[in-house]
Amino acid sequence: MKEIGISELKAKCIDELKTVQHTGEPLLVTLRKRPIVVINPYAEKFLRNGS
Repeated sequence: MKEIGISELKAKCIDELKTVQHTGEPLLVTLRKRPIVVINPYAEKFLRNGS
């Protein structure tokens, strides 16, 4: 899983999101070297019925 600081993500957000979409690899976002969120690619199988 790729790791990126929140400041770098702010500067490269669109490119990083496109990379997640195309590679399917999650992106770990950190703040002061501490994980704060994981960005995963969208997948139909994770949707609940009727949502």
